[in-house]
Amino acid sequence: MNNVKHQEDKVYLTAKQPDYSFCINDEKWVLDRNNIVNVRYVSRFLHPKLTEGYINTLAYYACKYSPSYVIKINNNIHDFIKKMTPAYIEETVILNYKDTLPKQRVQYLVTLRSFFKTWYSLEYYGVDEKVISLFNAMKLKVKEAGDAVKNENPEQGPLTDPEHYTFNRAIRNAYEFNKINLYEFSLALLVSFTGRRPAQITSLKFKDIVRESTINGKVEYYMNFPRIKQGLEFRKSFRKLILSEYIFNIVHEQAVCSVKLVEETIGRTLNSAEKNEVPIFMSKSGRKITADEKDILGLLSSDRLHVPKNVVDYVLSKIIKIEGVISERTGESMKINARRLRYTLGTRLARDGYSVQIISELLDHSSIYSAGIYVENLPDNVEKINQAVSAKLAFLANVFLGKANGDTKFNNSNLLKNRACLSCTDFLEDPCHSCVYFRITNNNIESDEAFI
Repeated sequence: MNNVKHQEDKVYLTAKQPDYSFCINDEKWVLDRNNIVNVRYVSRFLHPKLTEGYINTLAYYACKYSPSYVIKINNNIHDFIKKMTPAYIEETVILNYKDTLPKQRVQYLVTLRSFFKTWYSLEYYGVDEKVISLFNAMKLKVKEAGDAVKNENPEQGPLTDPEHYTFNRAIRNAYEFNKINLYEFSLALLVSFTGRRPAQITSLKFKDIVRESTINGKVEYYMNFPRIKQGLEFRKSFRKLILSEYIFNIVHEQAVCSVKLVEETIGRTLNSAEKNEVPIFMSKSGRKITADEKDILGLLSSDRLHVPKNVVDYVLSKIIKIEGVISERTGESMKINARRLRYTLGTRLARDGYSVQIISELLDHSSIYSAGIYVENLPDNVEKINQAVSAKLAFLANVFLGKANGDTKFNNSNLLKNRACLSCTDFLEDPCHSCVYFRITNNNIESDEAFI
């Protein structure tokens, strides 16, 4: 595991997030500002013989994996223990538990498979060797990623254009009529117009919002968003995203308010280095911590003053409620969260014809795999693809029908230029008739003769 600390006769382990440590014997483990693992939630139902294995294996994950994943394990194990109450984890227990799971919860067993394998490898009592063999042979069909997007789910999938417009208008109305404050307004705008994940938005600091003059004399507004899905520590990697001047100014105003709040709390002006580290969205508890803190820069550089990520969805739901926003598809109060707004942005980009690579970049995916869900099975995309390739295909068809120039009105002349195989002679303008780049050079040759 990670480094071990001793404090007041208790053994503390360092969590994945280095600024946090936890005592393995405590009922709750604070792994970062967003995640607290309630170990007792599971341990109180465990058979005494399984407690040591479970606690130590979970601690292993807490030291090496993301806090959200550890909470997921804890919750899945709770479901397993509550249903099966085993004194020992063997094949029949796993198979019986599998039979209790509906299709949408098969993912639980995927999580448990990894956890029980680790438990067994760490050599703690509780997991039978045959369980490992069973898991190795077991094929688990889980819910496909992106189903809500592909099926255009009216409650979980992307918003329609009218729905998104209505929601954005609700954000502005709520602010203009003082139903929400600047803090909530700027946060909601960022989620709706950037599609960034809650943890990315709540990890922003003053220095992340940048105004620069380009070589051409234009002013560029952008934000450096921390990346969170790469298994890195807090704010170790960033990706730049251009913002509109309007949103930039709103967020900058909120950032200045946060700086003033810290200065008022500590009773002095922050220096440049300290100011840059101020969270744009501070937690209420964070405002109290700064009053007695000696190392202000160290505190500001950590994640301890940042608001928890669950505040994002709370603010979005608050706007829906106070503005009475209704979904055009369900006729009921719109169900909203940051994930739906992210889906909405990705779907709109795909509909506008952006490539999967561009969508992946704009949504800050680590690979194009996840972004692929936005360009699949969209009727609008099929039509755009047909329009884009039909002219090219028509040109190639004409070439193989003996029309050397094809149809030049679509400017396809470069399709076959400079294409040749090794058997093509240097002085021929066109490739030879025996290679894959074959094209007809004699306009008078009949189409039937073209393939002789």
